[in-house]
Amino acid sequence: FLPPPTLVSGAEFDAVSAGPTLVNQALVLALKDHLNEHCRLIAVLEGQLTGSTEDSSAGGSGKQCSGGLTLRRLLLWTLEPRLRLRTLLHLADSARGLRGGALLSALYQHLQHGSPSNTSVVQHCLSRAAAPLHAMLTQWLVHGTLTDPHLEVFIAADPTVSDHNLWR
Repeated sequence: FLPPPTLVSGAEFDAVSAGPTLVNQALVLALKDHLNEHCRLIAVLEGQLTGSTEDSSAGGSGKQCSGGLTLRRLLLWTLEPRLRLRTLLHLADSARGLRGGALLSALYQHLQHGSPSNTSVVQHCLSRAAAPLHAMLTQWLVHGTLTDPHLEVFIAADPTVSDHNLWR
């Protein structure tokens, strides 16, 4: 049995953003996507709970209806979402204070271990977080221009280097 998740709101994920970097913002959006899924599950469970209490009070028999929400069903239906929340919390903790490629490397480390369900969550967050860096690198490689407003890319311009020594 897993303890209830300590994460109650998206405040923990907002702390991930070490600054307004594009990679950090993309990661926060990916984490919030997963939180929205979790909130939808909670709404469905609340609907089942209110539906089962109304059915039992209307019937007056005092027996639990077979389609209602029981503690066992609640435990089973929330097992995977709680594991997913724990994975998201670990991702947020490992990304704290990092930016750019370092943040992506920290997320990638989570792909090296874990269950397949956790791997899919990490892959989703990693692909969403890597999209801005991928776009910047593609623009640099294809067009020769680097637009990096938050200095997230590991490539830096050095105007003191002559054209002759550019590729050394």
